Amino acid sequence: MILVLGCFGVPLSVYAEPAVAVDAAPPAPAQHQNMMVDFQTYQQSLDDFFHIKLSTHPDPDYGINSLIIDLSRKAAENPEDTETMISLGHIYRILGQPREANRFYQKALALKPDNYYLYVFSGVMYLQTKQYPEALEQLDKAVAINPYDTYAWLARGRATLELQNEEETLKSYEKVLEINPGNEEALFILSAYYFNRGEKHKALRLLETLFEKHPKDQYLRFRLGSLYLADNQIDRTLNLWEDLFFEGNRDPQFVFSLAVAYFQKGEYDRAEKILDHLQFLLPHETGIQFLLAEVYRATDRPKKAIQAYHAIMAETPDYLDAYIGLIMVLREQNRTAEAEQVMRQAAGHFGSSELDRLQKMIGHNNQIHPDKDVSDESTE
Repeated sequence: MILVLGCFGVPLSVYAEPAVAVDAAPPAPAQHQNMMVDFQTYQQSLDDFFHIKLSTHPDPDYGINSLIIDLSRKAAENPEDTETMISLGHIYRILGQPREANRFYQKALALKPDNYYLYVFSGVMYLQTKQYPEALEQLDKAVAINPYDTYAWLARGRATLELQNEEETLKSYEKVLEINPGNEEALFILSAYYFNRGEKHKALRLLETLFEKHPKDQYLRFRLGSLYLADNQIDRTLNLWEDLFFEGNRDPQFVFSLAVAYFQKGEYDRAEKILDHLQFLLPHETGIQFLLAEVYRATDRPKKAIQAYHAIMAETPDYLDAYIGLIMVLREQNRTAEAEQVMRQAAGHFGSSELDRLQKMIGHNNQIHPDKDVSDESTE
């Protein structure tokens, strides 16, 4: 089993000015897709509009602090002045105070409970303060008003991702792709989810679409190569990864993954050269030690393989694959009594699920593939 790495907030910057009604700048919300400005366009229009208004104020010393004082005075005089509440929300947001910003957005929503843009602004503020259930509640209200804006669905996807709600995350990002098939965040997130659900070809198709747009992106090449490797398309993996290696990428996780690819291709010499170098740099990494032991076994060096498996078991007694590899190499050498002794040792150490896996593996002649991260020394 090959480790596939997985994989996001977008800060908003909008100024407001007290003499201007916020809703007077961009078009007001409407219920139909064709009558509604998408959130990002609305936000940009608001940003441009108030930048101009603030920069052309007749008093050159007039700034954010003066603006807050004026807005607060207006809000105190008229608690139902929605535009003032919204403007205060924008100012506090630009100052990096999302909780304070949301306090005013909530006041505005109490007066305008059908304002799509306010629900999105509020939901994004909750995302920034890591209040994910509250963010989801606001964003659900937003998409109920306007289900055709990718921004709200993206924000909703980020909230459900943090809440570890897989089905709702899929729903959000699939809706994004339905509206905008080229959205890069949705392509990336969905490829990871589909892969983890066993839908490998679906995952590959999405990531290939993203890769076509960014063929030089090193992380995408690593990620796509990982999916190819997990799908047993090893030549395609190596086509991507060898270029990365020759370009100078020496990240330990990547280099270890390249060794895994060579091992699975049967190019044991190349795998061993990489692993020897990695072991020199990271002498106590169990994943490296285990893959080296597997290389020794695959190249008919049983003595070195047995020594390597024993060394792993001594340093990391919970590493089940070392027991499996040792039992298999002992059986291959017709050292049945020693193999049975290792079996008994495992039976006294592991639980039923681990023993079931051990029995399944040693009952077949399949090779064992490393299933550990380079930096992971814990039991699977």
